[in-house]
Amino acid sequence: MNKIAEKIISDASAKAEELVKEARMKAKVISDGALAEIRELERVAKAERATYAEGAMAAAKVSAELELKRRRLSAEKAVLDELYAAAEKEIAAMKKEEYLKIIEKMLSYADDGDEVLIAESDKARITEKFIKETAKKRGIALTLSKDSAPISGGVILKGKYADKNLSLSEDFRELRSETEPGIWRALFGKS
Repeated sequence: MNKIAEKIISDASAKAEELVKEARMKAKVISDGALAEIRELERVAKAERATYAEGAMAAAKVSAELELKRRRLSAEKAVLDELYAAAEKEIAAMKKEEYLKIIEKMLSYADDGDEVLIAESDKARITEKFIKETAKKRGIALTLSKDSAPISGGVILKGKYADKNLSLSEDFRELRSETEPGIWRALFGKS
């Protein structure tokens, strides 16, 4: 071979080696960049998973705490429901003389000509005679209805223009709205 051909081959060979070397370096840079990008994506994904897991755990904890509070509140309300129901039953079951004093106070809200409705269970205790005597003391006319009211005790005054619900249930509903916060605090230590 002649020297020119050898020189061309040698230059071409050197150039080829240089291009291969350059290609390898570019491939390494690309590969290293891709690996760095993959590592960064893995780090971000891991952080997002951790954040998501923390968020899910926090949400689950909040949900569980809310459910616990809801159940506690429901149980506390049930205790108060039972307390007021028991008190209402105690009044309805009072001795006749004591119970009639309560009914007499209720009848102080009656207007002349009112009709008095009572619970079926009170028919033995609240008599026509009692109603007439109470009305006479007040200087008004009252009549005891032949019909009974769907109440546990107390009276309903059926008036010419308006009715008055003085049943034990209604009285205890009003009493509860006034006293429940204090009783709640006394029983459960909060309002």
